[in-house]
Amino acid sequence: MANFYARIAEAAAPRAGRPAIEVVRASAVETMTYGALVETAGRFATWMTGAGVARGHRIAILADNDARWIACYLGALRAGVVAVPLDTAYKSDQVRTVLADSGARAIFTTPKYADTVRNAVAGGAARVALLDDADVDTLAPSTIVADVAAQDAAVMLYTSGTTADPKGVVLTHGNLDAERAAALEIVKATDADAVLGVLPLF
Repeated sequence: MANFYARIAEAAAPRAGRPAIEVVRASAVETMTYGALVETAGRFATWMTGAGVARGHRIAILADNDARWIACYLGALRAGVVAVPLDTAYKSDQVRTVLADSGARAIFTTPKYADTVRNAVAGGAARVALLDDADVDTLAPSTIVADVAAQDAAVMLYTSGTTADPKGVVLTHGNLDAERAAALEIVKATDADAVLGVLPLF
């Protein structure tokens, strides 16, 4: 299957109880297992379907690095929805520009960025949802992985917009898989290894 999410699900299946993501906080390390990651991604996919966000539509994410950020992103891929990660330094006018340009149907955020998002969507069509919305956790995880082609869009990455309006670059499911293959040619990681990520997820 060309859907890049299927790669994640395949890797997660035999490791359901093992840590997939560890987020280092000031007071603790938050852990999400592979099983919880897949399940939470499935709940986000269910939310998107229920909100009328269909295959080929777009959803934006404006939040700091977090396990639920990743689950939401994977939920979008699972549903065949295009993820649009946003720079957390964006002001409301930049968020508004990207939402209009991408045609995002919804934007996921956190309380930290809620005011920025509310100002950006005022009078617009994008629905606002919180990444930690308890209602998401009450949904049944989707059992469907959208049948997409390798050339179908998976993610739209926007430039910083420091000298002009942000511009979107589209990566396909095939692009993501090619990046995975290229990275693993250079970094010989096994499931006994951990990978440290320090860059913002957008």
